[in-house]
Amino acid sequence: MSTASATSDGATAQKIRDIILEATRQNGGHLASNLGVVELSMALHRVFRSPQDKIIFDVSHQCYAHKILTGRGHKFSTLRATHGLSGFTSPRESPHDIFFCGHAGTALSSALGMAVARDQLGQDYHVIAVIGDASLTNGLTLEALNNIGKNRLIIVLNDNGYAISENVGSIAKYLNGISRYCFYNNVKNFLKKYATRGPLGRYVVGWLSALKGAAKALLLPSSFFEHHGLKYIGPVDGHNVAELIENLQFCKEQRRPMLLHVKTQKGRGDPRSESCPEKTHGISISGQRRVSYSAAFGEKVCQLAERNPKIMAITAAMADGTGLALFRERYPGRFFDVGIAEGHAITFAAGLSKAGLLPVCAIYSTFLQRAFDQIFHDIALQNLPIIIGIDRAGLCASDGPTHHGLFDIAFLRAIPGLIVMQPKDPRELGAMLEAAVTFNAPCCIRYPRETDIFANGDISDNNNNQPAAPAEIQLGQSEVIARGTDIFTNGGISDNNNNRSTTSAEIQPGRSEVIARGTDTFANGDISDNNNNQPAAPAEIQLSRSEFAEIQLGRSETIAHETDIFAGNSSDNNNNQPATPAGIQLGQSEIIAREIDIFANGDISDNNNNQPATSVEIQLGRSEIIARETDIFANGGSSDNNHQLATPAEIQLGRSEIIARGTDICLIALGEKVGAALEIARRLPQLSFTVVNARFVKPLDGAMLAACARRHRFIYTIEDHVKSGGFGSAAVEFLAGKNLAKHIHIFAWPDAFISHASCENDLKKMFRFTVADMVEKIRADQNTAVD
Repeated sequence: MSTASATSDGATAQKIRDIILEATRQNGGHLASNLGVVELSMALHRVFRSPQDKIIFDVSHQCYAHKILTGRGHKFSTLRATHGLSGFTSPRESPHDIFFCGHAGTALSSALGMAVARDQLGQDYHVIAVIGDASLTNGLTLEALNNIGKNRLIIVLNDNGYAISENVGSIAKYLNGISRYCFYNNVKNFLKKYATRGPLGRYVVGWLSALKGAAKALLLPSSFFEHHGLKYIGPVDGHNVAELIENLQFCKEQRRPMLLHVKTQKGRGDPRSESCPEKTHGISISGQRRVSYSAAFGEKVCQLAERNPKIMAITAAMADGTGLALFRERYPGRFFDVGIAEGHAITFAAGLSKAGLLPVCAIYSTFLQRAFDQIFHDIALQNLPIIIGIDRAGLCASDGPTHHGLFDIAFLRAIPGLIVMQPKDPRELGAMLEAAVTFNAPCCIRYPRETDIFANGDISDNNNNQPAAPAEIQLGQSEVIARGTDIFTNGGISDNNNNRSTTSAEIQPGRSEVIARGTDTFANGDISDNNNNQPAAPAEIQLSRSEFAEIQLGRSETIAHETDIFAGNSSDNNNNQPATPAGIQLGQSEIIAREIDIFANGDISDNNNNQPATSVEIQLGRSEIIARETDIFANGGSSDNNHQLATPAEIQLGRSEIIARGTDICLIALGEKVGAALEIARRLPQLSFTVVNARFVKPLDGAMLAACARRHRFIYTIEDHVKSGGFGSAAVEFLAGKNLAKHIHIFAWPDAFISHASCENDLKKMFRFTVADMVEKIRADQNTAVD
């Protein structure tokens, strides 16, 4: 390569680095890892034709240069911003981004799948998996290596010695060993270069090739990759574009699986990143002072370890991110970084626990998804006392859908025996850790990265804005933070004028109401021909089609109706032939059968003269409270029975905390959403609110939920989790089982993959999850109740 070409490549690389530095300065992002792969990205796009050739980045947090080189440089300033470029590869954003990837270890498996599909379909393109050395510690990568066989595939191993922190373990040592044996490559290249100059050069080169296997065995450690069927090349200087192009071109011409080992410097071109790559792996932009839950977690675990020598700390390549770097410094012999291997971390902890130690694992919520089976099979099934700190629970706004921690409650609460908690502030996180040590059971504590509620992360005592002292945590109990005073003893719905309950329609026990129906039912007779009871030919199944009798996504089907209940639906009343069916709509079910009338007019008896009792108005999606107890929270709430906030009771397993008492509305909040609940109450002073700090997802505080359901017209749950399977779902299931399901609404994230944005507030506005949106919903419900 000419000096001019080298100079040109150097200038291009520096321009790309300048663009990356400017964007991350504005919006945050993964800096050091991207600075290290600029020349490698340039070489890849010189040798291969993207998107015809498939370049798949493992984790893809090193894809910034790739994005710039594929036509997105002009809008790179929008990186990680609302409606801007994603910080990871995103097929929705560009055809050059082949695969969604935000978790380590997925590139090799997906690339192998694409390579096999290419060969099966008789197509011709190259598949390149760019993996980091840290990804080799991930079990999924090792499983893919075991499965490669003879498939034509190119693996580029970007070896910079780091994950987020410096790599650990035997594979890292092995790669370092290969790098130290560069002597072999230097000797080989020297002999190849000069031996060909003589008349016997070709014979010398042939002789050298015959000796290559023996020379490798002598000069190199055992070739891990070649034992897996890969042709190994390297190590190669990852910042020499000409050398990279030469070796990539050679790999491109081969018809077997190849591995090119590239040595790069993390943070290349930025002095601060070069000297401290772990500090600039990911940088964030914060406009105000925030308190770190991760730091509070790490400090508290150190305090507990000082008193209890059985406490061990485990992380999966996230010592700094989870706050356990402090533990590593203070107790290095009791700290274990297992690399990017979350499943192994959990089962390793299970082994420690089984042998009598008390392991504390800290794993991001998004990565804990990868250890579901280990939590189920290796911890919960054996009821082993292990504490799992679930960091980044909730939104990771700028990282986007691969990193939001919005799904952990749903899969954890399905596992028997687990304790699942969430604190309202960092100080309560410490109290929960204290309590978890005593529970002698598997315990998960979920919390976000940081908070800006108060300088120290606590909830104000509403007098001098100082944090109130947290009550002791007890298993399965939530916390009531504030209480009100107004109660309607008759269980009706107030019209807010004369405290009388409103007029209502008839209510029948065990009966729901169909608000609206279409006009057509089973027009093609798809259930039976009604003559010989033989099933008729089924309609064609199509996805999301409007023609009836076809099966549509998310819809159920009415099989049978009672006679003459729904006019025009189950019978035409003349010849018992099926009538035309109603239209099936996405996500809506249909009532198949109803009970018969218990009373002549379908009402509920007053139990004295069998006459129907007066009832509240029936509203869409609303049930009615039939009876109420006389004592509120008699089992250990915060009230002193004169509506004053009493000294908080001892926190017990499965118990919540009542922060405020009221009578109109109950807000049950999980974690930091307690702050949102208090703000809602402040904005609606005309209403009387009970505010509950739920604390426990599992076990639920059933006594609190039942009491709230009996004492309030409306219940709202608030959580930083998807609505499906979250805390609110658990509350609805419990109350339904007690026949107490009434007007209960879940404030949570929708059943969707939430995009990235500059900040959480932008996403809350997009998905109508701000305090203002909640206030609007509550106010609308009140107006509906009055009308």
